[in-house]
Amino acid sequence: MPDRGAEHYSPTCMLSHHFINQLSAIVGNCDILKDRSERAEAPDPDCVRRLAVIRDIALALITEMRECAGDLDLQAKAAVLCRTLQGIKR
Repeated sequence: MPDRGAEHYSPTCMLSHHFINQLSAIVGNCDILKDRSERAEAPDPDCVRRLAVIRDIALALITEMRECAGDLDLQAKAAVLCRTLQGIKR
């Protein structure tokens, strides 16, 4: 699995942070199982394909949750800016 440590991630919502952690564990376990099944004497191609599907779904959900969290973060910053500007006008 590629190192995602270089990406800056700051959770706005702790629930989404929890789900992202759980989904990351699913991705990691899929990678481990895929490697083990490919090293098996007679790998089951259907099993490998299903693991890839599960992994891809989990990665898509992680990406979607990070995008939503980013949108929420921008909205929160905009709200703080509006309140600050309103305080300056008074």
